[in-house]
Amino acid sequence: MTPKLRVFFDPSMYEPMKTDTSDDDEFLHVAYMKKVIDFLYKNTIAVFDCYEEAPYYPDSTFKPPVSRYHYVNISTAFLYSKIQQMINYEMPVFLSETEQANCISEFNFPEKSEVQSSFLKYISYLIKSNTEALLFVGQANHCCAKPAQFGYQELQIDFIPIIDPEIDCTNQLKKILKPVNCTKDFPTL
Repeated sequence: MTPKLRVFFDPSMYEPMKTDTSDDDEFLHVAYMKKVIDFLYKNTIAVFDCYEEAPYYPDSTFKPPVSRYHYVNISTAFLYSKIQQMINYEMPVFLSETEQANCISEFNFPEKSEVQSSFLKYISYLIKSNTEALLFVGQANHCCAKPAQFGYQELQIDFIPIIDPEIDCTNQLKKILKPVNCTKDFPTL
């Protein structure tokens, strides 16, 4: 069986950048997260790695920010349930003794982030294991469309962040899109 390509989110996808986020900013944050997760869930064969400090891991101490926008069909609990269906539980990753990677390039982390440490440890794992993964960034890191660079010991890894999966200018998503069976010469949408 061919291993599926991994995807992961930067901390600004899970947490608002500021602790005193307004209702409008929270709505935009959760709506963007919904857009990305819905795209991945419906259109790709990608997986999220299973590790004890992952913000989406069922037993994680991190709890997603509670969204007040349930009335527009955006619930963080529902979004996290979609991620949990895409977790690769068969091959867990153990990060307890892994050191954090260093962020070399410009990258924004939320104030008082609860997931920054596990994010940087996961990057170290990707560097050490030479594992390919696609990085999706939150709105706060849209300015980081240039390669996001991280280092661990003497090794370095560059990610070209994906900002909007529906408009993938980096052409990275072709690796994880579900195959489409079509019997027509010109498929319709």
